[in-house]
Amino acid sequence: MRTLISTLILIAVAVFIAVTVKNDPGHVTIELAGKTIETSFVFFAFCFLLVFIALSLFIKLALYVYHIPEKMGLYRAKQKNNHARFDLTHGLIDLAEGKWSAAEKKLSKLAEYSDAKLINYLAAARAAQHQNAHSRRDQYLKTAIEITARGIAVLMVNPTRRPR
Repeated sequence: MRTLISTLILIAVAVFIAVTVKNDPGHVTIELAGKTIETSFVFFAFCFLLVFIALSLFIKLALYVYHIPEKMGLYRAKQKNNHARFDLTHGLIDLAEGKWSAAEKKLSKLAEYSDAKLINYLAAARAAQHQNAHSRRDQYLKTAIEITARGIAVLMVNPTRRPR
């Protein structure tokens, strides 16, 4: 309804301007650096409108191009986050199935980009533990302690180790 009313008002204004310009087209004189340009008001308004539209489009294009690196960075971060979520899901499945090496690889690969970093590192530590890779397990646990204030969760996974 609002669009219909706006359209009717716009048509009424356009008809009023057309009738007014038909009766008196107006006259514009521009003098610049010793040169004089004379034209009708309608032609001047049309040219002014074209210049305004061209400048608007140019500014929009310039802003779009200026923000491309930022948008690409956000896109890449989102893609890495999606891949990390995929790897977390499939890594946990591999962990449940006893595929320790595949689980550790998937869980640790993109853990820094994951929304659930703590879960990634704790599950990767469990997978490393099942492979008797104690140094990797300790590194995952150390990283898990560094990224979270919930040291208790890390201690529950490996109660023999104390956070430093």
